[in-house]
Amino acid sequence: MIRVSKLRKVYRSHGMENVVLDDVSFQLRPGQKLAVIGKNGAGKSTLIRLLGKVEFPTSGVVDHRMSVSWPLGFGGAFQGSLTGIDNMRFIARIYHIDYARMRAFVEEFSELGQFLYQPVKTYSSGMRARLAFALSLTIEFECYLIDEVIMVGDQRFHERCNEHLFNRRADRALIIASHDASFIRDVCDSGIVLSNGKALYFESVREAMDFYQEQERRPNGLAAASRPTDSYLAKSDEESLSTPEQKTGTDPSSSGFSVIDAYISNGAGPEHLVEALYRHVLGRSPDPEGFAHFVRRLKIKEFPDELPYVVRDFVNCEEARMRMKVQG
Repeated sequence: MIRVSKLRKVYRSHGMENVVLDDVSFQLRPGQKLAVIGKNGAGKSTLIRLLGKVEFPTSGVVDHRMSVSWPLGFGGAFQGSLTGIDNMRFIARIYHIDYARMRAFVEEFSELGQFLYQPVKTYSSGMRARLAFALSLTIEFECYLIDEVIMVGDQRFHERCNEHLFNRRADRALIIASHDASFIRDVCDSGIVLSNGKALYFESVREAMDFYQEQERRPNGLAAASRPTDSYLAKSDEESLSTPEQKTGTDPSSSGFSVIDAYISNGAGPEHLVEALYRHVLGRSPDPEGFAHFVRRLKIKEFPDELPYVVRDFVNCEEARMRMKVQG
């Protein structure tokens, strides 16, 4: 497991501060495939480097409870004046890997040939990424960090990367920062959308991509929609809640979203509104984890500001869409 709590990263230059990440929290489970989504400059690569501990956060915690690779698209770990072979020997010593086995695999997989005997500072970014990717596959990490490296090289190299990383190591966790929507949808199962330093977590990668693309089409982009959240919210309190019908007098058989206005006009709090969404939109009792998640979201910011996004998430739910079709 990787646990990220209240992560903040600020770069300072010429007396100015650039807040790249602010109060980012989530956790990664073993075997989970997480996409990091956002426009250029949103902080995707910064988050990957912080997770790989290539950089240190300004504040917050990155807690590794599994072995994590270096960012595969990052060549900063190489010593530029040393050759690829020399860097390989150094990494083998650090990770206690048999050097001969590592060298044989890297020479065959990277296809860098005689360039392995040249200083790494003479490599192109693609060549450095090939070397980093090949070296990472010689070490059995439990989680791999990928920063666009899958786009390096020709089609044959892509296919070999897919085979080794996504087929042979299908049980490993992945955190991938990429602009390739189709690739992300094929490989990942969950997603984080970064905007204005905040992170919005989705259990479904398709919902994450749909949300990101929808907000990109808006005049103000993601700026109006960014808000903090996390994926390891506390479980719902055990205390029992009186039913929404008792609080508002609404008809429990009402369909669609007509019930929402009644709840708001009667001054219902976040707990009762979330329960109403489950019962009248999803048509079922709330599960404790989901209930706590949406209640927490409503409490993060002012109630009216957050409400449209909570309702939208219910509408985007496949179960909700099917129910709305039946009601319509």
